[in-house]
Amino acid sequence: MEQKKNKKKNFHRHFETKGLPLYWILFAYLVIAWFYPVIGLLALICMIGPVLTSIWRGRYWCGHVCPRGSMYDRLLSKYSPHRPIPKFVRTFGVRLFMVVFIFTMFGIQLSFAKNWGDVGRVFWTIILITTIVGIVLSFIYAPRTWCSFCPMGTISRWVAPRKEPLPKGFKSVHVSSACQMKCKSCARVCPMQLTPYDSRGEAAGYLHPDCIKCGKCTLACPTKIMKLRNSNTNMENIKDYQQYLRGYDYTGKIPVIIDFYATWCGPCQGMAPLLKRLAQDYEDRIKVLKVDVDKNQALAMAARIQSIPTLFFITKDGDIERQVGALPYQELTRLAERIIG
Repeated sequence: MEQKKNKKKNFHRHFETKGLPLYWILFAYLVIAWFYPVIGLLALICMIGPVLTSIWRGRYWCGHVCPRGSMYDRLLSKYSPHRPIPKFVRTFGVRLFMVVFIFTMFGIQLSFAKNWGDVGRVFWTIILITTIVGIVLSFIYAPRTWCSFCPMGTISRWVAPRKEPLPKGFKSVHVSSACQMKCKSCARVCPMQLTPYDSRGEAAGYLHPDCIKCGKCTLACPTKIMKLRNSNTNMENIKDYQQYLRGYDYTGKIPVIIDFYATWCGPCQGMAPLLKRLAQDYEDRIKVLKVDVDKNQALAMAARIQSIPTLFFITKDGDIERQVGALPYQELTRLAERIIG
């Protein structure tokens, strides 16, 4: 009796997203620079660009601008086996070796260059060879295998922000503390085979220096509790908790104040008449919603309510300013005026 061999399904997979097919820039470069070698000097853009931008944006260039990265994600990913990227290629030793090796090769070849055309040919040759290596690795392991130890990606990793305070404009993946880390959908579609769910509840977001900020993990999240946003602000958005607000009169047409309270909480009971007065004074300009944390534990947990009363002051755009503890009426009106704008 024949026994059927069950092939083990790979954890990682291709995930289609919208975007420009920038890989045509790479193809055009390789063809045109073959006939006009001086065009090869344009490779400097893709060598200097990712390192400079990484200082304040991390490896954003790799996920949004790099033509070769576009080829991996939008073309080769469809046909790659998506096997695990070997761990040893991510080690410091291998990455350091690749940086030294590639730049040594550059130096040796440039020493023989006699004109700008010769210099361009050196750059073209390196880009061609590394592209071939990257394509081969895509069909052996995963599309972004080369990116895991690419010399310019490695240098970008070294200069990328890793802790607060973060530069203005730095974006990272933010994962709600409500994430249970069961589906791991974010890790399955990550081109770099990282695990964004490890940062659940972290105010600064996912700060892994190899994260290319592509946002695929946020799109693949089945519960939509992940978001790629600016990390230099603690601003939350009500969209992160929208699924838990069913049954509440929240339309988003006017600013809203959400009062997280409990019937047994003394300070909460003291705040109740003040919020009622506020709703009357700001009628048609602000809506006040009350959430009993004992009756809506899912929302309280997702919103990371650790102390009550907690108030969410929400603008029409959904941005949240969180206030913990009882507040006097004067402070309530000041915050109300702020979200009205």
